Amino acid sequence: MSLLTRLVGEDRTSREPDATRRLVQLCDGLPLALRIAGSRLQSRSTWTVGHFVGRMAEDGR
Repeated sequence: MSLLTRLVGEDRTSREPDATRRLVQLCDGLPLALRIAGSRLQSRSTWTVGHFVGRMAEDGR
């Protein structure tokens, strides 16, 4: 979770700790997958972590 927090910022991850944990699970804790997810969140500053997790779940990832 610390890698994701460094990438997207503590303010975003601390607002939604459950969604952040879920995102780490969806990425299987893999550093490359977390970097990709973090980069996607960085480039979409209006998305919450929960929104991104929802989009990933919709896509069946």
